Amino acid sequence: MRLERLSARCARTRLRPRFGSLAALPSQGLTWLLIVGAGLLSGQPLPCALLEVPCGTFLRPSAAEAAHSLRRASANSETSSVSTEQMPRYHFAVSSWLQGGPVQLRRTNVCLVFQVNCPGCFSHSLPALAEIYSSFSDRDDVAVFAIATAFEDFDLNTKENLEDLLRSGTVVGATRRYLEEVQGKDRYDMALPFPVGMDLVEPTPTEQPMIKAKARTLLAALQRSGRLGLGADMEEAQAEMVADRIGEMITSRPFTAETFDVNCLQGTPSWAIFGQDGTLHSEWLGSRPVGAIKELVEAAIVSRPGGS
Repeated sequence: MRLERLSARCARTRLRPRFGSLAALPSQGLTWLLIVGAGLLSGQPLPCALLEVPCGTFLRPSAAEAAHSLRRASANSETSSVSTEQMPRYHFAVSSWLQGGPVQLRRTNVCLVFQVNCPGCFSHSLPALAEIYSSFSDRDDVAVFAIATAFEDFDLNTKENLEDLLRSGTVVGATRRYLEEVQGKDRYDMALPFPVGMDLVEPTPTEQPMIKAKARTLLAALQRSGRLGLGADMEEAQAEMVADRIGEMITSRPFTAETFDVNCLQGTPSWAIFGQDGTLHSEWLGSRPVGAIKELVEAAIVSRPGGS
């Protein structure tokens, strides 16, 4: 199913809002599995960082209530405290760096995940990332970069179209229509000075053994990143159940995108600020004022050992 374009300012989201109304949650998607399924399998609350869905107004009431219940359970549980080691860690997988890179993670890192076919990414978030890059370019302890992904419109959100964008400003699909209608342009002429990589987007396997192997690979990455809230000691029966569900979900679309999937992203543009070990400082979906993003980056810098 394709997403509806709310407006040029709107994020592209897998929760599929349409004309401002609340949309039904998708029947497939790793995010929904992790919000509901992992808590049921483990009998334990999920990490609050996962439940703070940045696009909560697009959740059905039942989903919002489920998240609220798990938060409340987390607050009341004696065993629900999350140590630094258990905090979610950002995971990124890049098939190739098409501009700059490869990025070496630093004490503080700012990553924007976007799609080539995403008007809101081009109208607000890419310009904001360019400002953030310029503001912190003189610091050797901050890395700023972008990753292009694809969770929809796989014929448009391609490596080839990303290469054309970086080489000549060529845009496609809804992004091109936005530029033509709103700015009277057929190319994106704003400089993108930061490193840009392509998410590890791979065709979904069709043979059952390969589907199972891919599901297990994603499950292992999810466990390492702390997104499941189940730790590394999941019983084999639980792991098998979760892997089977992941397998069902990934076969509902023709491609997987590792950065997008393992970080349980809801759509694009998606932002993350994290440390050298991947520990998240903050993450959100959509656009924010540049000043607010700068404050978050500065807060992340001073929160790290030796930060100033």
